[in-house]
Amino acid sequence: MLLSWIAAAFGGMTGGVGVWSARLPHLLFLLAGGLMVYHLVLPHTRRAPAVFGALCWFACPMVAQKFVTAEPDVTLSVLMFGAFFLW
Repeated sequence: MLLSWIAAAFGGMTGGVGVWSARLPHLLFLLAGGLMVYHLVLPHTRRAPAVFGALCWFACPMVAQKFVTAEPDVTLSVLMFGAFFLW
């Protein structure tokens, strides 16, 4: 439900729900997941390992597959990871 509401909000801003307004939330959640990995690793190591960790997030086969098929698993995973990040 949340993902369809977000897509509708993007569609309302752009004038209609299209391919990009449906895919943009997935892309933003994917980027948010990479940034969270980067910011969790950075305090414990240098910048290069933190970038490597974020790139591993993007290269993970499960993440890449769910982004292509536009399923809400990435959104749910990033929201749960965000709860862990804040905790």
